[in-house]
Amino acid sequence: MKRKSTVLLLLSVLLNSLGAQAIEKSGPGTVDRLVSYSSVGNGDVFISLSTNGATCNYGYFVNKNSQGFEGQLSMLLAAYQAKTPIYISANENSRWSNSSNTVCEVHSIEYKH
Repeated sequence: MKRKSTVLLLLSVLLNSLGAQAIEKSGPGTVDRLVSYSSVGNGDVFISLSTNGATCNYGYFVNKNSQGFEGQLSMLLAAYQAKTPIYISANENSRWSNSSNTVCEVHSIEYKH
């Protein structure tokens, strides 16, 4: 019985880890580059900070089809214009297929005080 419980526990941990997102948070940085595409990814936005993350070292993208697209784009535009430092948390496992470099999908954007 103890062996069966151990196997079930290990299986549960394995299944949970397969579906888990690996979120990386950038250091605080200003938006150095902001590119809005008309047809790439059906309108995706590319972002590069003065301080990108270790894994997402080339930059980030906001998927046009994501629910938070408008809000994230609004925050990025404001941060870019005001040169406000931000943090970007991104999913390391969700890479932008439109770049040969490591560009990760934005999970959240946070203004730094």
